[in-house]
Amino acid sequence: MIYFDNAATTLPCESAVRAMNETAGLYNPSSMYSLGVAAEKRINEAAYDVCALLAGAGAVAAQKSYIKELTDRVIFTSGGTEANNAAVFSAAGRAAAGRTKRIITNKAEHPSVLACFEELAKRGYETVYLDLTESGEINIDELKEAINENTALVSAALVNGETGVINPIEKMAATVKEKNKNTLFHCDAVQAFGKTDVSGLLGTVDFISVSAHKIRGVKGVGALYIKRGVNFSPLIFGGAQQKGRRSGTENVAGIAAFGAAALDAAGEMDKDREVVREIKEYIKKSLTDDFDDIYVNGSENSSPYILNVSVTGVKGETLLHALEAEGVFISVGTACSSREKKRGAPEAYGLPERRTQSAVRLSFCGQNTLDEAEIFVNTLARVLPRLRKYGGINK
Repeated sequence: MIYFDNAATTLPCESAVRAMNETAGLYNPSSMYSLGVAAEKRINEAAYDVCALLAGAGAVAAQKSYIKELTDRVIFTSGGTEANNAAVFSAAGRAAAGRTKRIITNKAEHPSVLACFEELAKRGYETVYLDLTESGEINIDELKEAINENTALVSAALVNGETGVINPIEKMAATVKEKNKNTLFHCDAVQAFGKTDVSGLLGTVDFISVSAHKIRGVKGVGALYIKRGVNFSPLIFGGAQQKGRRSGTENVAGIAAFGAAALDAAGEMDKDREVVREIKEYIKKSLTDDFDDIYVNGSENSSPYILNVSVTGVKGETLLHALEAEGVFISVGTACSSREKKRGAPEAYGLPERRTQSAVRLSFCGQNTLDEAEIFVNTLARVLPRLRKYGGINK
């Protein structure tokens, strides 16, 4: 099996599985007796490792006090989707008390952000979607023009989950704050965390969302960073866990696995980036040099972990299943939207229908190899002529 859908989920690493098994039987971390204290200790240890990765993979002993301070500003969630929802609705909740009811994003964002905006529009919020270039880039001048005194929130991903396009988040946040210092900025860093240094976001943006299963942790765990001084309105109420910012008994095993995966990612980040960069460049060059009518979607300024291409003449779903039959697994977009008819980022970029309908995503991890990349290219060369001849769509 060749698995090129790591942006959807990754295979848990051994240390994450071990940490999960070690902590699955621990007691309620809210309990005051020693058994509960032991569970709470594992959560705190995991929080430190997650925050160390957030602060930069090169975090050293001299930074321990800074990392410990960060742990007070991070809450664990059920995943990146909840983290995104919590950030967006918290900012909107603050806005509901005053005049600031304009919120800004773009149509290439993850469904867990776009669905929040759609819901808030029903509640009377003014929602603004920035235009994107054909390469998927946000125009900062347009962003600046969209900010006014009523703007409560801007939300944008650091790395687009479908095309890998990298947004200049730090520059965008500075532009927003310059225009309206009270506007909150949320960054969905799910596809960047653990794969590139995101420490520059700290102190720059107000919210950062991350997820465990994108960095070889287990599914069902994420985290949200909340900048010091930002008023946060909880999405979930109940037992006042996590300082009252996210109620509910913590997923101790999942959180412990998240910490273990973060620790591994910090040590392997540089090596993994070189591995996936080589794989992506090999496939991209092969597809554009050796095949007709295949187009790379997105800009050159993109993550090495994601490659989005339009194999024109064949629907993306058709190609996906043909490759699946050969033991090669890819996707047609984010896993959260793959069953919808919309084509996500490529459609938002204004690409012609023949490219949006034929777009597929390949996404890599440090465990992939060049041999797998070569097999993928050879497999595509074998199945594509048949697909275009008998099961294709108009080019």
